[in-house]
Amino acid sequence: MAKQISNATGVDDTTKGKGKDDPLAHGVGDDKGIDNPLTHDVGDDKGVDSPLTHDIGDDKGVDSPLTHDIGDDKGHHALSLFVNQTSHQMVFSSDSAEVAHWHDDSGKDALALSVDVPAASAATQPVWRFHDLKSDVFFWTADAHQKDSLLEQHPELSFDGEVFQAFKDAASGGHTAIAVVWDRDAGGDYGSFIYAPLDDAVKLAGQSDSDHVDLMGVAFWI
Repeated sequence: MAKQISNATGVDDTTKGKGKDDPLAHGVGDDKGIDNPLTHDVGDDKGVDSPLTHDIGDDKGVDSPLTHDIGDDKGHHALSLFVNQTSHQMVFSSDSAEVAHWHDDSGKDALALSVDVPAASAATQPVWRFHDLKSDVFFWTADAHQKDSLLEQHPELSFDGEVFQAFKDAASGGHTAIAVVWDRDAGGDYGSFIYAPLDDAVKLAGQSDSDHVDLMGVAFWI
């Protein structure tokens, strides 16, 4: 049976944060090899604002030395959707650099649609991402307690920090609850995680009592 997922150390790349420029590494505003959950850029720029480096973290159109997006979306975010050929998981990102990288990745197939997520406000909350580098499986959560539990209990996972904002609930402006279904038998140490609108996720999890597919609840609202 797959091990239950928990969270990561905060190591920012497969080189254990040694400052090597790794396209899988994320760390905003050069972290000098020390993983800071508030900073994530793709490709460490060694403190130099380079047009080739891209932060996760939108500067809302203001050029801040702490946030340097290429193709700044001025606070309007779209989750671009992909299918990961390794894990067969649907994965998504609102970061323009990562989206461009995934479009060039032969292991990820882009889907011809995207989903809008809100700009940061009093009505939103952060969504954090974890990544099992071994199986290439991702996990997203807006639950701070779950995030902290994963960080404490699963230091082997890569913690990508905050990756986008989502509504707190329907009363805050959310239209669709995106739930997560855990397929424990999908392979690898952690199985796989399927993200879908709540009604679809409930149906998926309820197809069988013996297939080890469990509804884990709402991951975030859009």
